[in-house]
Amino acid sequence: MKENKFRVWCEDHNEWEKDPIFIDQSGRIYHEMHNGKLQIIRPEHHIIEFSIGIKDKNNLDIYKGDIVKRRYHSWNTAGLGDETRLYVVEWDNSGMFCFRNTGIVVVEGEMCGSKDIIVVGNIHEDSYLLERKVYKGV
Repeated sequence: MKENKFRVWCEDHNEWEKDPIFIDQSGRIYHEMHNGKLQIIRPEHHIIEFSIGIKDKNNLDIYKGDIVKRRYHSWNTAGLGDETRLYVVEWDNSGMFCFRNTGIVVVEGEMCGSKDIIVVGNIHEDSYLLERKVYKGV
């Protein structure tokens, strides 16, 4: 049985939950307190982000909400050059993950298993990275 990896962002404190988190079959979220007891947490103040099941170039799990960069070759007025684009990892309406960059959606097959994908941050802590859409170099 495959383990479902996830992380939980607490909007009240603007940080990742540090205590162990559990989700029951009905979708209720609990965290384990220091005394070992489980306490239910309010889902409206927490964002659950699941792993998409692949790792980046540095062997880090990639999660929904991550900002990833990918280097690729492109033609420009000076000829063939390298560019690095940033993408946000999202789930599409069909339940599959995709990478989104300024309206461009790259479906999973076009980037899956690519050894040039690197997690550079996430939308909660590093949204400033998205202010620039295309980066030169890596």
